[in-house]
Amino acid sequence: MTDFAFAQGEQGKITEFSTLTYFRPTSKNLNGGGIGLTAGILYGLTDKVSVGAAGEGSLSFFNQTTGDGGGSLNAWYGGRAIGEYYLTTNKVKPFLGAGVGALNTGSFSLSSSAADAQASTKFVFGPRAGVLLGNFRLSMEYSIVPKKISSTTTGEYNLSFIGFHIGTHFGSSW
Repeated sequence: MTDFAFAQGEQGKITEFSTLTYFRPTSKNLNGGGIGLTAGILYGLTDKVSVGAAGEGSLSFFNQTTGDGGGSLNAWYGGRAIGEYYLTTNKVKPFLGAGVGALNTGSFSLSSSAADAQASTKFVFGPRAGVLLGNFRLSMEYSIVPKKISSTTTGEYNLSFIGFHIGTHFGSSW
């Protein structure tokens, strides 16, 4: 049996991953969360460094903890350039990394006094950490969205979030 996941991070190898994500906003003015899917491809520059790209899409619901308690239903999609540094070259590979890119959002907000619909593109960047265990990938990512969101129903809030990823990891030597 060949275990392709161990090719991850090896120089000249290409690996792919897909994860299911749960995320929560970090703003003290928002409650809620969302689920999404992420898929990416990485190229091993060295045995410990890989670079690549990831695409993501998700749905979320946030409700405001201040004011009239309005809420919003959001759809997200976007992409990031990512890099990962593997702390070991063993079969169990903890890693640290970072990503930078853009997220497109569409939201519908509703409160007791108004309704609001918006679409926008947001710059996003942030650190990530995780571990590869065979074909299993587990990671956490803090996504920083520097621009605050303003809505007539939910007010102004920071849209940064923390995500927890669980999924598969596999590779090939194309």
